[in-house]
Amino acid sequence: MFKLAKTLKQTTMRGLFLLCLLYIVSINCFPQSKAEIKKQKERSIDTLKKKISGVRFADFGFSKAQEQIFINNATSPDAQLLTGIVNYLKMDLGLQVIITQEQRNESLKIAKSRCDVVFFTYDVGQFKSSFGAIGNVPFSFSFLFCDKSKYSFNTKLHVDGLTILANKTRQTCFFEFAYKRKFDINQKILIQKNSSLISLADFTKYLDTSLHKLPIEGIYQLFSSSNNSSKYKIGICNRNDTLYIVYFDGANYSEDWTEGESKGYLTKTMSESDFFVKWFSLDKTLMEGAITFANNHNSFELKSSDIQNPIENDKYIRLK
Repeated sequence: MFKLAKTLKQTTMRGLFLLCLLYIVSINCFPQSKAEIKKQKERSIDTLKKKISGVRFADFGFSKAQEQIFINNATSPDAQLLTGIVNYLKMDLGLQVIITQEQRNESLKIAKSRCDVVFFTYDVGQFKSSFGAIGNVPFSFSFLFCDKSKYSFNTKLHVDGLTILANKTRQTCFFEFAYKRKFDINQKILIQKNSSLISLADFTKYLDTSLHKLPIEGIYQLFSSSNNSSKYKIGICNRNDTLYIVYFDGANYSEDWTEGESKGYLTKTMSESDFFVKWFSLDKTLMEGAITFANNHNSFELKSSDIQNPIENDKYIRLK
């Protein structure tokens, strides 16, 4: 009886192994059909249409240096290509476009959430000639949303000596993603919420009554910034030997942040004044940096080495 059960078990195991092997072989030998690939692309495009219907602005994310390059070279091929993209975003998708820091500041008067904005990126390759001035330029562009989803298109700009680059670029973008967008607030993405730590009232009471609070615990507000940061009011709070940073007020995207929400945390070093920091940026991306306290812990400077979220020198002053 025992031998029979053992034999049946071995037979079952061999059967399962063969089924797995056949499944792996079928994946490798029978790749997706063109029809399946087409369906996947159509589903992706449908999702993109919904998401882009819920945003108001398209931001190129240019730095001040990049702005100046385009301003000072308005007739260059790069500037003409950018003009074509801007026309596509404005005229075909009906989005408000952000290129300069001034436009970004103006958008913050309207946009209450990072999800009101889609970031637009693009990349241009080297011209490849097929005959003299006739050829193509590799071109790709992407939409990046607040939920970190990214939708990309890889194509080519077919050009010759008479091509008006701005028109060609707009036409190419529209060919890849043709959509007459209408704003629909019901399609707006909701950004994630961090854990809730403590209200401003409760933390103020704690600061007034606690006999064992640490020297750095307190309420701080942004005083100056090299990056036009939100005028945050935050708290540094010690809970169970963890130094939390608590958001209270001041975020540019006010709908994305609630009072008492986690803004990050500090890690001690050998220096009493220096701490490593994990800091949730305006769009809830977790970045790494350092905080240095000064003036008897009544102020600190925040710096970040994060390329995507650079903070060179934000100074905070203690309020309480």
